[in-house]
Amino acid sequence: PGLRDRNLHRALRPGGGAIAPARITAAESEDVSERRLATATRVVGAGRGFAAKEDLRLFHELAEVLDAAEGATRPLAEGDAWLPRDSYVGLSGTVIAPDLYIAIGISGQPHHTAGVTDSGVIVVINNDPEAEMFEFCDYGIVGDLYTVLPELITLIRKRVAAPAPENQ
Repeated sequence: PGLRDRNLHRALRPGGGAIAPARITAAESEDVSERRLATATRVVGAGRGFAAKEDLRLFHELAEVLDAAEGATRPLAEGDAWLPRDSYVGLSGTVIAPDLYIAIGISGQPHHTAGVTDSGVIVVINNDPEAEMFEFCDYGIVGDLYTVLPELITLIRKRVAAPAPENQ
């Protein structure tokens, strides 16, 4: 070891004198949001049914009230980049198996559905009754997400705020 290394070693030993300034020699980052998505018990997914990036506020709000991780289809995560790349759910993205997966405005392309089929309960919200995603769901809501989501968020907020029934 060089003189500088010996001095650093001496400085870090107990009783070795003054502490040398820290220096970063390497850094590795772990993608925390992708890990959370892969292990989440609840996931809310957004697709091209959202007309504008600003409209994702409804998606974010639903994820918040459910304490759910946020997922997205490939077009939203890679094409339009409305959501981070690590939120991409699908065969070449993150494969998920939460207890609850809510797919909002997602048509159901095979590369997406392959990444969610191990989910416990799949709920689909889509205005197209012929959307492929309905073939993979346990519960489906055919309706405009701009009408359904505000009502759903309100109902969940009321449910969460309601006091728990006694003796149950």
